Amino acid sequence: MKPQDRAVIVYFDAETGVLKGCATFLSKLEPVIQQRVSVDLPFDSHDAITDEDARKIGGYVIMLIAGGEPGLREKLQITTAEPMDWAPIKRPE
Repeated sequence: MKPQDRAVIVYFDAETGVLKGCATFLSKLEPVIQQRVSVDLPFDSHDAITDEDARKIGGYVIMLIAGGEPGLREKLQITTAEPMDWAPIKRPE
């Protein structure tokens, strides 16, 4: 039997103020993923994922979540290259 690809979901529980995570099989999420825009997470080398890569990916994930979670944004003490503009994105109609 072919091993199934795994996915990790990280989310902010606004009620408890805690980041939570879980793992599942990618096949369970396919219907949701097909309706969303996916982005490649940045890392510097395709030969190995280094400590620095892991730090960048973790920061990227937290910033993605914080974009829609004001309760998480107020907890952030992350240095970014540019100041963050948390204004809502104007979506095409």
